[in-house]
Amino acid sequence: MADTASSAPSVTPLEGRTTIDDKARFEPERLSYQAAVHVASKIASAVSAEVKSKTVVIAGEPFLADLGNLASTRLQLKGLRADYDRVLAAVTSPPVADVGPPAAPQSKASTPPEDGIPPLTPLTAGLQAALGLVSLLRQDVDIKGIPTTIDARSFEIALAVALRTGGATAVVVPELTALREPKAGEGSLQALVLSVEEVRQQAWQAVGPLLGRLGAADAALEAATRTGVQADVDRLSRTVFDARRKVEPLSETLGQADRRLNDLRGQWDKANEATGLTMLSRLLRAEAIDGGNPEYLHAVVVASGGHHRVTRNLFRMLFLGDGLSSMGGVVVRWALLDRQGGIRKGGILADRQSANFPEPK
Repeated sequence: MADTASSAPSVTPLEGRTTIDDKARFEPERLSYQAAVHVASKIASAVSAEVKSKTVVIAGEPFLADLGNLASTRLQLKGLRADYDRVLAAVTSPPVADVGPPAAPQSKASTPPEDGIPPLTPLTAGLQAALGLVSLLRQDVDIKGIPTTIDARSFEIALAVALRTGGATAVVVPELTALREPKAGEGSLQALVLSVEEVRQQAWQAVGPLLGRLGAADAALEAATRTGVQADVDRLSRTVFDARRKVEPLSETLGQADRRLNDLRGQWDKANEATGLTMLSRLLRAEAIDGGNPEYLHAVVVASGGHHRVTRNLFRMLFLGDGLSSMGGVVVRWALLDRQGGIRKGGILADRQSANFPEPK
């Protein structure tokens, strides 16, 4: 009797294979962008009532930092102007105005040298690979994780288009906004800087003659010391001491204010390596955008990724092809902010898109 085991049908292992390497990233990346567009539409729908017929600014962390730096710069400039004003007022007071011998020659004081300027302290996933094996008609399933990257500006543009479609009057992406004319007028950063420079010049012009008189009194004291007339030495010593007590605090205050102003200038002139824009340009741009009283919407892609999936079995290999499919997805955080920085609406949204690629034999 023949061995029944030897006559049993057998299925040989699959010989044809479809493999995906790490360089085959386009399809998951494309699907991730497609998922990002879907999320942008969801966000626009969620805020449609609040932004209808209004200007919306898509505010990323760099722009929010610019707004904070703008506020702190205004405060620093106002403090500097107050220091210069106090010096100017003190110079005109009778005790200080009478410094030094009346007949002493006056000379102009030179502006103190500027200190070195310190640099500005800058004020900013892929899916893991998995391998699954499903036993169904000797079916093999390979899943290859692919990390994807969503360009931040592309997502902001997609969100801007969705907001405009939803009824927003205008949508501003700060990094794509070119500043043509800085905001002028009372209260603007430009006007504040000019006022500080003006009062600084006035303060030094007022203190200059006092420094000249102090220098003349020092010279007279030195001459009296050489002649040896003790009465003159005593009188001039009291005059110099009194003059220094009144003038030196003013000159020290001016010197400190100048160093702080020079430090601000150094920060303004420092260019961002990525954008080429100086801090002053960013501050002026933030002021111009904020002056329109817009709505601020923060939205950032925090994670993205995808995978390729290859499914193989005898039936698919003979009739349907290799069974290649791809998936891509994103996770986005978003928040609608009020003028004080509070969150009116917000949350985390996720979306994924997939596509199949049958290749019939």
